[in-house]
Amino acid sequence: MKKLFTTILLLMFLKLCVAQSISGTYQTAWGEMTLHQSGNQITGTYKHNNGQIKGTLDGTTLTGTWTQNNGKGRIIFEFNDEFTSFSGKWSYNDAEPTSGQWNGTKEVLIKVNVSGDYSTKWGDMTLSQSGNQVTGSYKLNNGKISGTLTGKVLTGTWTQTNAKGRIRFEFNDDLSSFTGKWSYNDAEPTSGDWDGKKK
Repeated sequence: MKKLFTTILLLMFLKLCVAQSISGTYQTAWGEMTLHQSGNQITGTYKHNNGQIKGTLDGTTLTGTWTQNNGKGRIIFEFNDEFTSFSGKWSYNDAEPTSGQWNGTKEVLIKVNVSGDYSTKWGDMTLSQSGNQVTGSYKLNNGKISGTLTGKVLTGTWTQTNAKGRIRFEFNDDLSSFTGKWSYNDAEPTSGDWDGKKK
């Protein structure tokens, strides 16, 4: 019992050590981003149009600004507890960042790879991953998949010859299957089921 308690304390300590800083390199929809933390002040750069980030960290929430050669605006990034990924929003100029999506995954998590062939209710699907970007195809109506992998969650879009919409696929721990939702057009993917199993 004492050994188990000691192990739990050690794991909690290691988790706290990992969670102390968001500094590192992230793969994002706007290219590779490097963040640096000094106290609660965050600065960073990303490859798209010589982008720069500047903001303040409060808990796991980063609020601040982005600037590029061709524009500027505001950001809000919500990090997970380990600071290994974030879900973000951005806006132009001084507008509230509520619309544009900006998600990222720390490079240590890019080991997760969902590439492969899957059997799904909408026919066989093939996924290919490059960094945290995933593309794919499936047989129904010449279907195409495009999205961003954050941890084990793929969010993105589907397109067919007769329609389009959004997806959210949550992969299990060994990446052998996923539980998915889909929607039409820009609606939140919360209704239609789209599950798959690796072949």
